[in-house]
Amino acid sequence: MLAQHVQFKDEVMNQEQWYYADTQQQRHGPVTQSELQHLFAQGQLDLSSLIWCQGMEDWLPLQHFAMQFALQDPRGNPYTAPGASLIEPEAASSSNQQLQNYADFIGTNFDIYKRKWQLGTRSPCADGTWHWPGFLFGAYWMLYRKMYGVAAAWIAGVAIWSIVNLFLSVPNFVALLVGLGINIAAGVIANSLYLKHARRVIDDVVATHREKPQALRAELALRGGTSVGAVLIGLVMYVAFSFFLLLTLA
Repeated sequence: MLAQHVQFKDEVMNQEQWYYADTQQQRHGPVTQSELQHLFAQGQLDLSSLIWCQGMEDWLPLQHFAMQFALQDPRGNPYTAPGASLIEPEAASSSNQQLQNYADFIGTNFDIYKRKWQLGTRSPCADGTWHWPGFLFGAYWMLYRKMYGVAAAWIAGVAIWSIVNLFLSVPNFVALLVGLGINIAAGVIANSLYLKHARRVIDDVVATHREKPQALRAELALRGGTSVGAVLIGLVMYVAFSFFLLLTLA
C-alpha cells in the first residue's frame, strides 16, 4: 500500500503544469516534472533557472526543488544533501531579484556572464575566468561596457608606455612582448573588473530606487548595457593621439 501511495503521489506531481524561464528571462511551458528533469539533464536548465507552477506565490530557482526532483549533478553527485544544498523561500526571492538586477544591467550576453560569474549562487565570482573581448579589444571593450573610469586608466597606462616606447627606442621584440602582455592582462582580469563594476553600480542604483521597481530596472538598463558611441569616441581619441605623436617626432 505504501509503495502504491508513493507511486500515485509521484504521478500526480509529474502531471503538474510547470513553467520555466530561459537565460533571456523568456517564459516557457507548461511542461511536466519529467520534462523539467530532462531539460536539466540536457544542460538547458541549471539550478539557478527559475520555475513556477500554479499555487506558488513567486518564481523560484530550480535548486529549491533539487531534492524533490532528485536532480543529478553533471559530475555525478545527486543533490540530496540536507538543508545546506537548498535555499529557503526568502533567500530564493532575494536570488531572483539579484538575477533580475544583473540581467537588466548587463543586457546583451547576460547568459554568458551569468555562467562566468556564477550568478544565482551565494558567492558570485569571476576569478580565473578568461575574457576574449577584453584580450582582443582592451580599453575599447571597457568603453563598450560603459566602464569609463577603468577604460581611462587603461588608456592612460597604454599611452605612457607608447611614449616611453617611442622616445627610448625600445627594441621591436620587447615592444611586441609588452603589448602582448598588456592584452593578456586584460583578458585575465576583464571579467573580474566588469563584475566589480556591475556590483558597484547595482548597489548604488538599488540604494536609490529600492522601493521603485520600474525606476530601478530603467536606471540599471540606462547605466548598464553597452555603448557603441563610447567606442567611436575612443577611436577618435586614439587617432588624435597617434597624430599628435607623429607631429612630435617629425
